Amino acid sequence: MGINLGSILAGLIIAYVAEMINWHYGFALAAIGMFIGLIIFLCGYKKGYYSDQSNVVKTANLRRKILLFNCGIWLIIGSILIVAAIFYLLSAPGNTKIVITMISFGMLFYIGFLAISSKNSTERNQLFSILVFIITAIFFWSLYKQSFNSLALFIDKDIQRSVMGHTIPSSMFVLVPNAAFIIILASVFAKIWLKLETYGKNPSAPIKFLLGLLFTLASFSIFAVGAYLAYTTGDKSSMLWPLLGILLLTCAELCISPVGLSIVSKMSPLRLSGFLMGAWFLASSIGSYVSGLLSSFVQLPKGVLDVRISAEAYFKLFLFCSLGMACVVVIFMLCLPLIKRLTNSKTPAKSLSV
Repeated sequence: MGINLGSILAGLIIAYVAEMINWHYGFALAAIGMFIGLIIFLCGYKKGYYSDQSNVVKTANLRRKILLFNCGIWLIIGSILIVAAIFYLLSAPGNTKIVITMISFGMLFYIGFLAISSKNSTERNQLFSILVFIITAIFFWSLYKQSFNSLALFIDKDIQRSVMGHTIPSSMFVLVPNAAFIIILASVFAKIWLKLETYGKNPSAPIKFLLGLLFTLASFSIFAVGAYLAYTTGDKSSMLWPLLGILLLTCAELCISPVGLSIVSKMSPLRLSGFLMGAWFLASSIGSYVSGLLSSFVQLPKGVLDVRISAEAYFKLFLFCSLGMACVVVIFMLCLPLIKRLTNSKTPAKSLSV
């Protein structure tokens, strides 16, 4: 809820400045916001507002010498090299795709290797279950991230965004509703799970994941309907269609994102917890990459287009995404008994109450 409160402010202020005044100013405001956030963090750190458990970097480790320099110097050198590598990759998109693909598949295969080579059956099942959730999350994020490319362009081109004579910027339309729905629904979902827990009917983590996939399927079906109406009528569709779709996509996010974080946190073997948490976030990164590939299927000629032309292209994309997610849902349902058995293999010290 706290994160998305910031998203609302960013969507209202930065999106308006970027689209209505100047895009350079929009990026500048984002940089200024990050700088202010860093100052606030440093002030809180110096005043001891954070627990000792969160201060995982110990001064002794930073001063430990490896080869010519201590670890703190190597950390700075490594950060500079990483920034240089990222700069190079951003300037060479072809190489970026190769690197992302290699890292992504390498990480997934490595988790599978760790599971297969583990001599502890409980740890093996935990690793396999985490791998299943990571792979499933990739399919979710590949559709969720459409919010920031194909869905945003669809809203910009084919959705009626005028309210009382004022046109809502498309970027604001994309950012604000999702963040607002999360703030409203996060506590609602939490209360529902807690209430079901009192009756012993709180769904398991795999069931919540399945609910998230179903919400995603319903969301993109709604987007497809909105695009189909614009395509068949030749008029821009009502903004209620994308709003309803974003609402359902937010419900999917609340079923998958926090549940996935909890699964990885509680089921990871202690020695691999940091690595597996990074792998979980890699799922979002891979999803973003796949999302870009999916949105590239929509190729529209430059200039002002008839609504039918653009809406038809987005209808086909959203329909394709819906059919793909339907296949994922069916496969996940067929594998559900196995996934449940894997997630029930846990150490006594780590319960999986999500």
